[in-house]
Order: sequence, then structure tokens, then C-alpha cells
Amino acid sequence: MNLLGRFIGCAVAALTLLPLSAQNPGWKTVVSKLPEQRVKPATSAVIEFPAVKVPDNMAVVLKLNARLESPKNGGWNQLAGVMLNGSELTASTNNGTPRMLMRSPSCRTTHPNEKSVDWFRGAGMLVFFGPAGDENIDSRIQTDRKLGYNYYLDISDFVNRVVIGMDDRVESAEVNKLVFRNMLPAMYKNDLLVKNVQVILVPQSQMMKLAGVKPRPYKAAPAAASIKGDDWKLDVTKFGGMVITANGEKSFVESEYSYVAVPEMKYNLFGTGKISGQAGCSVKVAQTDGNTINVKYITPAYTVDRTLTKSGVRVNVQDKITNRTAKDLGLAWFHHAGQATMALKGSRIAGQSSTSRVIFHGSCNPTVFVKGVNSSLGMVAEDTVSRAQLVLVCSGNDYAMGSEGMGLPAKDSVVLDWAIYPLAGADKGYFDLINQVRRDWGVNLTVPGPYGISGSVIKNFYPTVAGVSPWFEYAHQWYRTRDEYISVVKPKMEKLRKAYPGIKLLGQLETNLVPMDMSKYEWGKEMPLTYGDRKNPRTKYGQFISPELTRKLDAVTPYKDSIIRDAKGNAMIDTHYVYENMPHINIMVQPEVGNYRYQTFIEQIDFLMDKVGFNGVYIDQFQPYIVGGFSEDRWDGRTVTLDKTGKIIQKRYSYAITGAVARGNILRHVANKGGVVVVNGHPMSREEQNTGVISFQEMEGDPVNPIPFMTAKPPEFRWQTSGHLASPVILGVRPNNHQRAAVTDGRDRRAEIINKSIITAIRNGVLYYYYGLEQPLSGPYAGSFEAGNAMFPFTPVELGEGLLKGKERTIAVYSGKFTVAGAKQPKLHYFNNFGIRKNADWNISGQAGAWTVDVKLDDWNEIAVIEVQD
Repeated sequence: MNLLGRFIGCAVAALTLLPLSAQNPGWKTVVSKLPEQRVKPATSAVIEFPAVKVPDNMAVVLKLNARLESPKNGGWNQLAGVMLNGSELTASTNNGTPRMLMRSPSCRTTHPNEKSVDWFRGAGMLVFFGPAGDENIDSRIQTDRKLGYNYYLDISDFVNRVVIGMDDRVESAEVNKLVFRNMLPAMYKNDLLVKNVQVILVPQSQMMKLAGVKPRPYKAAPAAASIKGDDWKLDVTKFGGMVITANGEKSFVESEYSYVAVPEMKYNLFGTGKISGQAGCSVKVAQTDGNTINVKYITPAYTVDRTLTKSGVRVNVQDKITNRTAKDLGLAWFHHAGQATMALKGSRIAGQSSTSRVIFHGSCNPTVFVKGVNSSLGMVAEDTVSRAQLVLVCSGNDYAMGSEGMGLPAKDSVVLDWAIYPLAGADKGYFDLINQVRRDWGVNLTVPGPYGISGSVIKNFYPTVAGVSPWFEYAHQWYRTRDEYISVVKPKMEKLRKAYPGIKLLGQLETNLVPMDMSKYEWGKEMPLTYGDRKNPRTKYGQFISPELTRKLDAVTPYKDSIIRDAKGNAMIDTHYVYENMPHINIMVQPEVGNYRYQTFIEQIDFLMDKVGFNGVYIDQFQPYIVGGFSEDRWDGRTVTLDKTGKIIQKRYSYAITGAVARGNILRHVANKGGVVVVNGHPMSREEQNTGVISFQEMEGDPVNPIPFMTAKPPEFRWQTSGHLASPVILGVRPNNHQRAAVTDGRDRRAEIINKSIITAIRNGVLYYYYGLEQPLSGPYAGSFEAGNAMFPFTPVELGEGLLKGKERTIAVYSGKFTVAGAKQPKLHYFNNFGIRKNADWNISGQAGAWTVDVKLDDWNEIAVIEVQD
């Protein structure tokens, strides 16, 4: 069940009754009749309008009608960029309220893979595809249909105003510059059509309702127990909620747990100011000592035994939830954090500041960060069950983390661990939380690099670790014998080691796809064979075969105990990642301790390292994602789906939980052999967190196209923020794809594309591993690999937005004064927008151990690397 509405308090029906008309008392249109704009893909258009005279009790709203023009209705994406006076319009205003007005918190659709779509992704606003003369939107859109293609955006934070000084003189009246960007690549033909642009004054008293925000009414009852830190205090009230005071400012944490009710489930709230919910609920609070508080929440169906313990700068929270009944129990639970006023801009869930809901990425970055005026508050989920099920939501002053479907067998218990981080000081930001959690988790391990994904020798590119193709027992040439595989990879390994002395070479393994030759079986032709043809209608990643084929498959494969299955036990297979013109499929599996895939995983690692001579392994698709992340024919005892009344309607088997120990063991197995392990997918569990693994996500998962922001500050991207509590690495872009799709003037922009992608990674607080290496190395558009070479090795000390501080070097993409250690003056590296080295004539001051470099850059377009010298 989707519970987002619980946190929004949004009255959509009321909002849709407020068109721009006499129904809106106090509204005043101050700018209208602005010209219609037709913006070609990968271009922008500018409208100017006068400074706005804004009374103190009024807000400023931009109304527009926008669409990506197409012959008929169909589709949507966050492809409209809107900039006002040099500032991108993103999901939240500077005071933390939603920028999008009069709409639901997210766009709800009937699309099976996109049931909820954010209105903004970074600097991109969601727009629908449709014809110019038709105001009816795609029939799959379920929310706010009356608004059609019309948008109302709060621009109060960025609009230029008429400022009147003494004697009625005009102190300021700068013209407003409004820019619309079509973020589609140039290869497409869909114009961004923007019309009916107006600027409206709206009474401030109406803005919260228009934004769909109902503030959570946090209140503080008297303290029943307290824990004191150096610059903060945590009180547990008699109702079980927590009030955290830091720098004179109060933040609140409340917990709620569901119970079955008709027509819709309800919650037992253990708040800071009250208890609400079922009759018979109670709380007991006991101060064990100055650093420990015990709280017991008692309900008719379950109890929660909570222990709060001060640990350095944080408070550890351990909750033991016990099912008191003789029946299996399903629960939704959430911890809410916030302040009495709206959270400020800079608040985030899972590292993302432009979304109201996060599901998948929360497992890798399970954090909530609430920004206040004089302090901030962080929360982090730590146990594997919480992380596997984690849902993060936010609206207004309510930032929450929890589960929408946790199960407990009769009389069973589960222990959930999380932590609270009070952050005193007006200057405390999201990365202060992240860097402290990284220290507490012990994940600041050295990241080797550059990484050579191709395994080829390339001029002036100096990888220190590289995967070597082909894949081992998968993908291209999966059918080779092991002796044949050795004969192919050995010459490549010798060539690489000769070119790059000391390089660590990795054999390449696939986690969840096992090729199977169907020509060996008479019934093999009944399988949905594609022979490597991606256009074949049978091509699909994650499809279930029939019961009859499943029985035949189970009878001949040793992977029977590892196969992913639907509710009827039918096997899941893949025909998308089939590359050879041969009759084969991929069985879809997951490793668990003791099963056949786990055993073969360990054996494959031993063979690659001991027999072939690799220094470690690269593992693809290591994490159990949504497709292939669950079996439905058994229950893990923890994962359920609830109906709207709160009853269990489905029991599931989550490999994120059941395979966590196996994944941790696999990583430690490589490390114990002295090897390097690099995986695609950041850790989703506690068992994987401290194994020495180098993990990355893929930049193209967002996707990232640097062309639209080539000279501007890059946006925030979710696949990059998901790495903030792991090895902070993103696998980059393939420049050839963007060159073909987005460049229309004949220039070779691949060097710029690569370098801007590196800058984008650093802006998002992560390092860059090359994916595509294709760029000209001579001529007028030449690039270089020197910037990538200069960034490694890197042992994180602090991550930041556009600034990475490591033991060996500091990397920046904006100007500033940066201090580094070292017995000698640091070595300076300066790279332009093509990645070409420039003369770094920046001033160095200070002394041994504390050198300060005054870096001067074209911000967000150039790179500085300050290398420590001992």
C-alpha cells in the first residue's frame, strides 16, 4: 500500500477548484501577454519581464502552459528546464516549500513501471507530450487532470522586485530574465511549447494550501528522561517522542506503527506531545543512566522495546518489535523528523533534495536530513531489514523514514537499528551528516583508480585497476571452455601489465544471470529464444516461463535452489542479455549461503585468482534490484504487502535480506585472498558495508546528458547521491552516445562531454570512473585523460558539493581557499573544460601540515586537484 498521502495532507479536489479566476480572492495578474516560445531540443529561449512590485503579504507565482509537442498524447519526462535570473527552478523553494502549486505531491499514473513520478528531477520539470491544439493530457495520468498542461510555480525566492527606498526612490528594479530549456537531445524533433505565461501575486495566506502542505503539528510535552551531548540535549517525553535541542532550536522525532482498521489502516502514534491510536496503548520511559534511556511502547498486537544510547556525537536507537499475537502480523512504521516550522532548502532524503519520495536508493543512502535555521537533524537506518524495505518521504516540515510492509510471524521479534544525529550550528549541512556517518561506519577506504573498464591500452591513460574482457562464463563467448578462456585473457593480461606496471587486473563475473545452452535439450526450442536479436518480441529481462518448462528446467539444472520464482514457483529467465546467435537463455538466480549460485561464485573467484592469475574480480549486478529482487513462492518472515486496511495480502521473499550474508561473504572472500573487488551497485545491507568493496552506480541510470548544462552548474542526480555512504564512485558516460544524439553543429564535443561529466560527479560529491574513453587526443577539439589520472588514489576524508577532500589530494570544481596537509608545498593540477592541463599559478600560503591554496577557476567548468606532498 502506498502511504505517501499520510505525509502530505494534500486536498487535491480543493486545489483543482482554484483556476485563475474570480474563485481566487486576492489574486492579481501583474505580468501577462508574454510571447509564446517554441524551443527546439537542446536549445533555450529567453523572456524578459519587468521587476515586480510585491507587497509584504503577497507571494509571486509563475503560471505557464507547457508541453513537448508531439502528434498525439503519449508520455512524460522531466525535460523542461526553467531558470529565473540565473537560478534553476527545482522542486523546493529556498524556504523548503514545494515549488509546484495546485498539484499532488507527485504525478500518479497507471504505467506499471512509473506509478509515481516526481514533478522535478534536478533542474528538469515534468512535462507531458501532446499536440499543440489539444488541452487533454495522456489518459494514463491520474492526478490533477483538470490542470492539463498548466503549471503554477512559486517564484517568490528568485523574482526581481521593485525595491522602494527613502522618499519613494526606487532602490532596485532589475529586469527579470526567464529562460526555458528543452532538455531533449538534438536528435529528437519535439519542440518545447510554452505559452500563456503570466506572473501573479497571490496572498501569502493561501500559499501553504496551494502547495498541498499541511504542517505536522509538533509539540513538546515535559521530558521524562534526557541525554546530553556537548552541544545538544535529547529529551524523551512521557508520550515516547523525542525533542532534540541544539543551538537553542528544537527538532522533533515521533514514531508511529500501523494497526488494522476499516476502511483504511490507522496508526498508533508515540509523539512528542501526545499518544493517539488504539485504546490500550501505553508508554513506559525509564532513565537507566546519563547516557541510556529505555522506552517501552505497548499496543494490543505488538510491543516496541526501544533503547537509546549516547555514542559520541550521535544517539543509537535500537527497537525490538515483538508480535504479541498468535497470528502473522503486518506492520507499516515510520519515524518522523522535523521542526515546528518548514524545513529549509538543503533538507534531503537519501541525499536527494528535489523529490518527495524515495524507495530504491534509500537502501544505499538510508538518510534523512532536516535543515533548520540554527541547527539540523539527521537520521540513518542501519540494520539490513530496515534498509531493504526503506521508504523515505517528505513534505513541508515532515521528513520520515520507514517501511510500508514489514512482517512478523506469530510471537516473533525483529531488532531494528537506527541513529539520530543532532547537528548544532547554522552552518551545518547535509554533508556534515554524511561525513560523520562515514566515519562512524568506517567506510573511508582508499579508492584506486583510474579504472579501466575496457581492458585496453590507450595513449596517456594510466589505469591502476582494470577489468579484463571477455566475461567469465557469461555474455559474449560464454560457451568457451575454461582452457579456451585462459588462452584469450592471458595475452591481454600480459599486454596490460607491460603497459601499466603494478596494475590490478580483475576477472569479470555476472551475479544473477547464468547462461544455459538450450540446444542440449529436445524441449529447448520451446523456450523464448531470441538468438541475440534485441528487436525480437521475446526479448525481455525478467520473464517467467510456464509451469511445464519450469519443471523441465528444474529437472536438469543444478541451479534449482537459486532460481528466482513467481508465486506459482515458475522460473524467471532473461533473454535481453543474450549476445550470441545461439539457442541459449539466461537463468535468473540470486546467491544465498549454501545454495548452488553461492558455491559457484566462490569457486569462480578461486579459479580466476588462483588459476588465471587475476588480482581480484569485477562483479556486475551484485545487488538484488526490483526486477529479480524477490521470489513470491515463499516467505522470508519479514517482507509483506498490506492492503488498505493494514492486513497482509502477500508474503514475499526479499533477496536484499536473505542474500545479504552471502554477498558479504563473497566480498570478504576476495579480500581475504588479498584481492581487489569492484562491484556494480552500492551496498544495500550492513553485512556488505565494511568489506573493502569498491562499488559504483552508473551515471547513465539517471540519465546524464551534459550538453544542456555544458557551461552551467550541473544538477543533482540521484544515482550519484546514492553513493555517499559507500565508496563514492560513479561509472561515467559513453561520450559517443551524446555526440551522436545531441551535437548538430559538426563539432566533436566528446572531450567536453567527458570533462563535464567528471565535474558533474564532483558536484554531486563522488569520484568519476571512466566508462566510455572515446575522445580526440589531438586537433582543435582534443581532450586528455590527465584529469582522471590526477584524482587517484583517493582516501576520503570529507565529501562535499563540488569539493572532495582526501588524504592524498583535494579536488574542487569551484574557486576558493582550500587547506591541505603535507610536509612540502602541494603539487597543483589545473584542467580546463576539455580536460587539458593549464598552468596552475595559484597562490600558496601557510606552513608544513597546513598549506592553503587560493584556487581560481571558471566555476563548474574547470577542475583543480591539490596533491599532498610529504
